[in-house]
Formats: sequence, C-alpha cells, structure tokens
Amino acid sequence: MDKNLQHWQQKTNPIWIAVLLFAIGGALYPFASSFHSVSSSVTGLANTAAAFTGGKAVSTFSIWGLLKWVFLLAALAGYALFIISLGNFRTILDAKDGEAVGKVRTGALLHVVAYLCLFLGMLFWTKFFTICSSIVSIIAFIMMLMGYSALKNSSTFPAKARKGASHLFLSMILSVVAIGLILLLGWIPILGAVIVLIAGIIALIAYIFVFVGWAAIKNADPKVLA
Repeated sequence: MDKNLQHWQQKTNPIWIAVLLFAIGGALYPFASSFHSVSSSVTGLANTAAAFTGGKAVSTFSIWGLLKWVFLLAALAGYALFIISLGNFRTILDAKDGEAVGKVRTGALLHVVAYLCLFLGMLFWTKFFTICSSIVSIIAFIMMLMGYSALKNSSTFPAKARKGASHLFLSMILSVVAIGLILLLGWIPILGAVIVLIAGIIALIAYIFVFVGWAAIKNADPKVLA
C-alpha cells in the first residue's frame, strides 16, 4: 500500500469509528426521547386515573428513558473521540484544509457542550438546559457547515474527499432544520412529541449523509486531486 494512502487511512479510521458512535447515538436519541415523553404522559394519566379509582399504580420505569441515556452517552463518547481524531487529521493536511477541519473540530467541541447541557436538563428536569443545548447545537452545526463548505471547495483536498465533504455540508443543513423544529415547536404539549419525532427522522437522514460523507473521505486517495 502507498505510504501516503496508508497514513491517510491511519488518520481517518478513528474518525470513522467516532462517527459511528455519535451518529448512531445522535440519530436514535430523538426517537427514544419522543417515545419516552409519550410513555411518561400515558403513565401519568394512568396513575392519575388509578388514584381516583383506587386502582393499582403503573410503574414509572420506561425502557425508552433508559435508552435515551444510553444514546446520549454514546453520542458524547463519539464526539470526544471525533475531536481527538480531527486534531490528528489536521497534521497531515494543507494549511487551509487544516483550518477548515479546525472549524469542524470547534463545532464538535460545541456539540459536547450541547450534550452536557442536555445531560443537565435530563438530570434536573428543567427546560432551560434543553433550550441552551438546542441553541449551542445550532451554532455548532453552523461552524461545521463552514468547515465542510471550505473542504468541498478546496483544490488541495482529495477529489473523493471533496465529494464526501459535500455530503457532510448537506447533513449540517438538515441538522440545523431538525434542531430548529425542536427549538421552535418542540415545547408544544402533545404536538411537541410529534415534532420531536419528525425532527428525529430529519436527523436520521442527516446522519446517513454523515456516514456516506466520512466514508468517502476515509476511502479517498490523497494523491488524486481532480
């Protein structure tokens, strides 16, 4: 194997593993959150009815609540590895491409902050941290959008990798739309759960583009620029 190609793959393989973690966790979290919200509402109504009728109370435990935590932690771990791996990837790139990857890395750091806010919101049952998480996530996606935009238009980034960056650019746009829906409409009772579910579907499509984009970058030949 060519040494340049081998070096490229050594730097991009950890990024791919990180993408698997945060994409799966991030894509499935909204679904688990939505189903947990519906489940909690139904359980609450059932227990209220039981209190009036003298019936047996329903357990408040929900598998969706547990999965919500699992997916959140997987996404957080994925972003941590992503940040470390992007820092290593920058060292083999042209200065301008390295700067673009730096913007993606900054966006990933902001995502960690957003997930920590989400974690605090779940821990203390307050909407304040959830709203903060959504706002920080939008800023993070915009930062990554700028980075991927520069990479897809770079003359020094490998040709196949530029195509991958184009997919990643599109994924960021879809992600901003998904987060925007949750931020603007997700607070509405009952309907909010449906909005979160729709946003989850959009996020799932976005993460598919993340898979495709980083797979293209990982499998690119650094010598082929056109």
